[in-house]
Amino acid sequence: MQEDAAGPRLTRQPRGSTGRRALGEGARPGRMRTTIGPGAGHAPGVPLAFMPALRPPVAMASMFHEGSRALQDRFDTRRLADRIEEVLVRDAFTEDDREFIGAQRMLFLATADHEGRPSVSYKGGDPGFARVLDERTLAFPSYDGNGMFVSLGNLARNPHVGILFIDFESPGRLRVNGVASARDDDPLLAEWPGAQLVVRVTPREVFPNCPRYVHRMEVAEPSPFVPREGCRTPVPGWKRAPWARDVLARDDPARAR
Repeated sequence: MQEDAAGPRLTRQPRGSTGRRALGEGARPGRMRTTIGPGAGHAPGVPLAFMPALRPPVAMASMFHEGSRALQDRFDTRRLADRIEEVLVRDAFTEDDREFIGAQRMLFLATADHEGRPSVSYKGGDPGFARVLDERTLAFPSYDGNGMFVSLGNLARNPHVGILFIDFESPGRLRVNGVASARDDDPLLAEWPGAQLVVRVTPREVFPNCPRYVHRMEVAEPSPFVPREGCRTPVPGWKRAPWARDVLARDDPARAR
C-alpha cells in the first residue's frame, strides 16, 4: 500500500474484478462448514434456529442508501463518493490488502444482533494474526475473552460485519464489510495457539480510508497476554477478583493458578 496526502493509494480494482495484483494461485479457500454463523453446522448450545443458511454477498449497484445520498447532496460530495466507489471499492482482496492486513496487530469488529443493535469489539494479536487466505477469504482467531461472546454471538443471528484495520505508525486505514462465520473445528485453529474459534469473512466491500485524522503512535510493548507457542500465557488480574473467580469456566487455566 502506498500513501499520499489524500490517503492510502491501492491498485485500482473496481467492484467485481480481481485487479492487477490479485492474489496468486497459492492461496487456498477454506471450507465453510460453519458452527457459529451462517451455515449448516450446529454449535453446541446454540439453537438451530439461530443458524441462518449461508448466503454469499449479493452484488449491489451501489453501497450508498438514501441516508448517505441525502448527506452527500447536502454537502455536495455525491460526485466524490461515486468516484471513490468506482475507483477504490472492490469485493475481493488484493495483494496490497494481504500485505497491509498481515502487518497489523489489531482490528475493530462491528456486529449487530437480529434487531440491528450494534456492538464493536477490539481484537488483538501479533502481526499476521489476521490473514487474507485468498481473494475472497479473511480469517482471524478468537482468543479467550470475558466469556460474554457478544460479537461472535451476534454472528449466529446476523452474519453481517464491518471490520476496521488501522496502522497507527504509517498511518493507514482499511475497511472490510462482508459476512462472517465462526467455528471451533476450523482446519486453521491449530495455527493460532490458544484460539477458541476461527472467524472467516467473505468481503462485500473492501476499501481504504483517508488516514489524516489517525494519531501517529508506536507500539511501546506487545501485549504479554497474546497466546504464543511455547509461552505460558499469564492470567489477567480480573479473573482472580472475588466477583469472578468462582464462576470461571470449568476448564479456565486461571482456576489452577
